[in-house]
Amino acid sequence: GRINNKKKMKITAKELSKLVKKGLKGTKGRGIKIIDGSWFMPASGIDALKIYKSDHVPTAKFFDIDTVAEKDDMPHTWPTENTFNKECKKLGIRPEDDLIIYDQKGLFSAARVYYLFKFHGHQGKLSILEGGLPAYRQERTAKEDIELEKTIKEEKDDDEETTTTYKVAKDHLISLKDLLKALEEKERPFKIVDARSEGRFNGTEPEPRPIKSGHMPGAINVPFTDVLVQDGSQLKSKEELLAYFKQKDLKQDEPIVASCGSGVTACVIMYALENAGYQNLALYDGSWSEYAVQPLVVIEEQL
Repeated sequence: GRINNKKKMKITAKELSKLVKKGLKGTKGRGIKIIDGSWFMPASGIDALKIYKSDHVPTAKFFDIDTVAEKDDMPHTWPTENTFNKECKKLGIRPEDDLIIYDQKGLFSAARVYYLFKFHGHQGKLSILEGGLPAYRQERTAKEDIELEKTIKEEKDDDEETTTTYKVAKDHLISLKDLLKALEEKERPFKIVDARSEGRFNGTEPEPRPIKSGHMPGAINVPFTDVLVQDGSQLKSKEELLAYFKQKDLKQDEPIVASCGSGVTACVIMYALENAGYQNLALYDGSWSEYAVQPLVVIEEQL
């Protein structure tokens, strides 16, 4: 499915700081909602919610990708429309709101949250904060924000109910069945990009979960760290991304499906592709966590 990437996808820390000072007034009377979409690898021992409670952008809502998900054996499975609508209602987020999404790392899980909204047909503006919370904290102190938040909250309590609901765009999601069928075809209907590290892709490093490492036949390794600047806080420039994707033989008009370990960093790759002007993008949400445990699937390794 084609992505509409004509809308602005990024906001700088400076721009956000100005909006915060103005009390977060949106365009045409729409509210600006801010989302902390932080998530860390389970083995990291970092508690994103705990950090959010002590430090966040004023009025930011905490969006937990493990909660806004279907409960099954897989990590944070893509939610059904019903689950997504229910969770967004709890957070007071409407399809017509302008959303600014960030994470505590820089650019990591924010991309996953961005696509959860985008592929559910979000109508308002969707932007990711460049550099995440660390960049924003260079503009404003937590102390200033705590004082300001008290004043904004009082003004923003009059959210009107919405009648619109989110509907998922199925053509942007690839199921295991779609993937296995494509792997058997001589002429592949799409290219698969895998955002995991080179070692995990080549089968020379273990997975963080108790499954075999390696890759799907024909997949192209695009480690997500390759599309980010050195400190991992934001995307490289459009020119650098275009040169990199060209080197990986990814053409702008061909269908590309992104995969990773559990559907988080695949979204960083999609966000980089979208920022570089690619539109024909889809996510294989089950990713390696689902594929590698299927009976009889082919797992390739580097010789």
